Amino acid sequence: MKTNQGMVRLKRGPVVAGGLVLLLLALASLLWTSRASAAITLPPAEPHPAETQWTPVGVTWTLTVKFLSGARAGQSETSLMTFLPHGRLTATFPHSSMLPAIDGRWYMTVPNAFHYRFRESLLQNGAVFAFVQVQVDACLTSQKTYEAGGVGAVYAAATGQPIAGQYNVSQTFATAS
Repeated sequence: MKTNQGMVRLKRGPVVAGGLVLLLLALASLLWTSRASAAITLPPAEPHPAETQWTPVGVTWTLTVKFLSGARAGQSETSLMTFLPHGRLTATFPHSSMLPAIDGRWYMTVPNAFHYRFRESLLQNGAVFAFVQVQVDACLTSQKTYEAGGVGAVYAAATGQPIAGQYNVSQTFATAS
């Protein structure tokens, strides 16, 4: 029996010793890597266009919105939009009978990119019967242009519930004036 127990100990011994060696190697590697990386100095970052952050504030934007899919697929519309410094926006639709957008908000997401949202009221016989909640992600391609993509979902005014099948996916090109 002592032989069997001794063999068992011999079998476990190399496994335990091997595990300890691997652990010590891992710790040594970690310590060496942290010391080596602390000794490395990187050159200063070069100026990047994103550091001179453009924003949509201070101009009136003329938007051409193309509806790619949904209830208005194949159509397009023009709108005028302003982005105010405190996170509000205005949107009007000069070539339609639509009311100005309400509850317009925007914020920068990363340098030169921003998100905005607003509601469009839909009228029927002079009364609001539904609204479109619009969510858009935009990227300034210059100080005077941006491109965007978004989704508008239609909700019943009376219930606030989405209307099945009433949505739009859009692509926007905007220029500042």
